[in-house]
Amino acid sequence: QRTEAETIAWESGIEVEPSSQGGMAVGDIDDGDFIEVQNVDFGATSPAKFLANVAATAAGGRIEARLDSTTGPVVATIEIGATGGAQAWKTAAATASGATGVHNLFLVFRTAGDSSRFRFDWWQFE
Repeated sequence: QRTEAETIAWESGIEVEPSSQGGMAVGDIDDGDFIEVQNVDFGATSPAKFLANVAATAAGGRIEARLDSTTGPVVATIEIGATGGAQAWKTAAATASGATGVHNLFLVFRTAGDSSRFRFDWWQFE
């Protein structure tokens, strides 16, 4: 199911801000910032895809979906491309594998400096 990015059990470094799509989104993302969502049930079969709705003025950022810690196994990595602006939202996708059962999910953000910072509105595994 689609989950709003501001659904957070714990976070480091990010801010929640208004989105041009309505509602709120995660912004002020720097390299190494993260969101933790507790007790995510992936079921008996790993999802095949990880989706994220993002906005970015330039390419170069990414979202790493990790299990149980910021250094845990990576189950998906979304590479963020330029979307046309800081409030121009697009859905990015990546292949997912290795996520079964119940885990704390860490979404770890990577940027290569200010030019590759991005905003994040929602995520979903399929």
